[in-house]
Amino acid sequence: MNRALIPLILLLLFFIEPIFTLFSPFRVSDEFFIIVPRFVLIFLMMIAIYADRMHAVLWGFVFGVMHDVFFIDIVGLYALFFPVAALVASFTASRFDDRPIIGTAIGFGILVAFEVVLYGVFLLIGFTSMPVGEFLVYRLFPTALMNGLLLFGVAFTLFRSRARERSSKYQVGSFR
Repeated sequence: MNRALIPLILLLLFFIEPIFTLFSPFRVSDEFFIIVPRFVLIFLMMIAIYADRMHAVLWGFVFGVMHDVFFIDIVGLYALFFPVAALVASFTASRFDDRPIIGTAIGFGILVAFEVVLYGVFLLIGFTSMPVGEFLVYRLFPTALMNGLLLFGVAFTLFRSRARERSSKYQVGSFR
């Protein structure tokens, strides 16, 4: 993937995330479910797994600071968590085959851990008062489900792009 394209896509995702939060919470019968889109985190993890670890960490820090400044009052929380998530995704994926299902499973696990750790920090500093049971049912499950589906789509697309690039690069008689 073109290195100049990564920050542009991240910037677009950064501005799209708050638009999708307008659809949350949504109501199913008498229950309200909260979905928090994590487009930037998903893209950073997939870039770390399928493209370039160091650029994912760098852009994770930059967009983490932007997220801290624009969306929450605690500067440094996302600036720490985004690069760490990219690093963990990259190091974990390097131990396994680079199939889309593996990338999705790694990303999904990190996404769930990210949400739980973030909830724990917010609970610790008094930023939220939602009980753990409600968090698991009304926020974590819907968020993980929606972002997991998106994660699989992104992982599959990046894997296919990478496989296509490899096959054209090493094809006999190719002049690329």
